[in-house]
Amino acid sequence: KIALIASFIMSVFWLLIFNTTRVHTDALALFFYVLAIYLFFRYYIKEYKRKYIWLIGPILALSFLTRLSSILIIISIGIYLLFTERLTFLKKKDLWISAILGMIPIVLYLIWNKVTFGSFLAFAKSYTQGFTGGPAWYILKFFQLYTEWVYFILFIIGVLTLYKLIIGFDLLLKNKEESLKADFFILLWILVPLIYFIFFQRAAEDRWLMIIAPAVFLLVGKGVMIIYDFLKKHNKYIAIGAIALLLSYGAYLQLDHTKKIIDIKKDTYKQVREAGLWIKENSQPTDNVLANNVYM
Repeated sequence: KIALIASFIMSVFWLLIFNTTRVHTDALALFFYVLAIYLFFRYYIKEYKRKYIWLIGPILALSFLTRLSSILIIISIGIYLLFTERLTFLKKKDLWISAILGMIPIVLYLIWNKVTFGSFLAFAKSYTQGFTGGPAWYILKFFQLYTEWVYFILFIIGVLTLYKLIIGFDLLLKNKEESLKADFFILLWILVPLIYFIFFQRAAEDRWLMIIAPAVFLLVGKGVMIIYDFLKKHNKYIAIGAIALLLSYGAYLQLDHTKKIIDIKKDTYKQVREAGLWIKENSQPTDNVLANNVYM
């Protein structure tokens, strides 16, 4: 039920809808790493199936090659394994096969970088540029920006349910409480990107943190179910109606946000387009055009 709620919210998420129709890599990378996380949790943690585990590495590689920040998901998975399995996961042959299959396209890409641009890490320049100033605390505002106020309240309720993870963390470390594993991974899914962008990159646009959106909406789903379970004790139909109302109004706010930002941004490069059309009408195909706009 939590997954269905999170999926519904993702389907109306204003930032995802807006970036789906723009030439950005964020939405495609999100598809790859969510798929990899699904395979990891379903076929490594829940039920061990070798062939699906082998797919995790190549899919994470595709995510990394689509958007470099996807490496934060790889780090999250690594931290999760260290806490829950110590170093025993290093003895698992299927994880090594998955890692090797994932490294093959990445190594080929690094070699291409070296041959084409003279450096294995030529692609990383724009990601490693230094940012001045202190921690980018303003990034924490993205939680409310992503969720709007209805889903934000439900998100806060969902966050409060993580108290079980804090109280029972020793049980997680001893693998005595399976229910805590999902909460722990959701927490890492959010914290690792936040730590990187706040303290290391020290800057971010709203779309850069789209990486945490599925985890945020899973917590919204947990908040919804807390309310549903409480109301269900009194009347099942009132509980269903209340949840339907909350989700519907939250979806309306998301879609309204989508419309507003599209209306604001639709003429962003209008002048560039008009200049290009004017040059086309007043020049010959053999003429050279000098412009400092990257979209010309």
